[in-house]
Amino acid sequence: MENHIEVLSIVHALQKATGTNEKKEILQSNKSNEALKEYMKWTLCPSITTGVGKKTLDSVNVDSQALNSCISKEEEFESMIGLAITLSERGYTGQSAVDKICWWMSEVGEESRELFKYLVLKDIRAKVNVSIVNSVWPDLLVDIPYQRCSLLSDKIISKSFEGKQFYSQLKLDGMFAVLVNNGGSLSMYSRNGSKFPDWVSKHLICDSKEKDYAIEGELVVKQYGMVLGRKESNGILNSVLSGGELPDGARIQMIAWNMLPYNDWKAGKTNKEYVECFNDLDNFLLRNETLIRLVESYKISNLEDALNLNNLRMARGEEGSVIKTLTHKWKNGTSTECVKLKLEASVDLLWVDSIEGEGKAEGMLGAMCLESSCGKLKVNVGTGFTDKERADLWHNKRHGSVVEVIANDTITNKKDSSLSLFLPRYVGIRGDKDVADSADRCIEIFESAKKGGNV
Repeated sequence: MENHIEVLSIVHALQKATGTNEKKEILQSNKSNEALKEYMKWTLCPSITTGVGKKTLDSVNVDSQALNSCISKEEEFESMIGLAITLSERGYTGQSAVDKICWWMSEVGEESRELFKYLVLKDIRAKVNVSIVNSVWPDLLVDIPYQRCSLLSDKIISKSFEGKQFYSQLKLDGMFAVLVNNGGSLSMYSRNGSKFPDWVSKHLICDSKEKDYAIEGELVVKQYGMVLGRKESNGILNSVLSGGELPDGARIQMIAWNMLPYNDWKAGKTNKEYVECFNDLDNFLLRNETLIRLVESYKISNLEDALNLNNLRMARGEEGSVIKTLTHKWKNGTSTECVKLKLEASVDLLWVDSIEGEGKAEGMLGAMCLESSCGKLKVNVGTGFTDKERADLWHNKRHGSVVEVIANDTITNKKDSSLSLFLPRYVGIRGDKDVADSADRCIEIFESAKKGGNV
């Protein structure tokens, strides 16, 4: 049996499976299938993206009269993986990517087309996640533990913060990263598991003999001593992630807020209270030569003081604050003892289509067509771009990418009850994120912003 047919048969079995154990059993029984292993890696690894979205795939016109003369049945699977690799390396972008996909899909059978669509959309429609795959093939997929903040609500404040002392930390305008030392070997990863070049880690930790730790923080880029804005800074960092170099006069700095034992980080939980982890980080930075800086932190005893401090930070142009109880214990997942405070909100949406500009903007991007992960919130964003960005984004459309947008609220269309955003502005493409926010998540984000920002 050809690889593509065998792999698709296993995928169909996974789609029909009713529980996690059954899915694990299916994968385990096919553990020796190298084609399946490779397919799972390319399809489910969060750091591997092709830049091609559903709308692009739907626009592909397949020639049903193709005779499969260029690609044999035996070569279909290998050619699919090869095309995915080329797309992930941005060997084809924009219309050239569409043309190449159209040609390839016209040269292969329906089974390969189906597998390719799952691969590109990073979803085999079977609810198989990283942990399930890694239980069969250990460490095949990079799974980065990450503690997500909750959004401000009366319930969370009364349950987690009242009567407790907590940190108010500056919310940074950079890119999340975790610096890991495993047995003396340094590595650094973005939130979605993309690995930074080794020179970045060695650049940050100039001299240290300490081992087995994970340091969480955000990366910013300084150029000639000045911290660059989020858009420019993250653009440089995304370039570095793809193998690019720093521009003249630039260096990467990490602003850190947590330090964990490596084994705790790997396991996704710790028994150490946050105040101990934070003190460990402070002492580590005092003992070692690094380019890592401790995040601005103040101990606070009530929400009013935290909100007043947040307002001061916003007034000086900062993004906001994060409050964390001293006694909470870090874990992989959402914590109700870590809360974001913001006056305005940003959401992450999927770039599905583009509208050409008019007048002087003809031949450039006029607006991005964006939507939530569920498709219930849709908005066209036409502000926040430089002329250079309009030209670049029009000629190098990265449909399927996640885009960060700042707005003031969600709005509901009275005619059809559809959701949109009020005064949306483009911030940048999230190279470190693969999944957009849902409509419900967007609403939650803006409701939280209102509670924290209008005091």
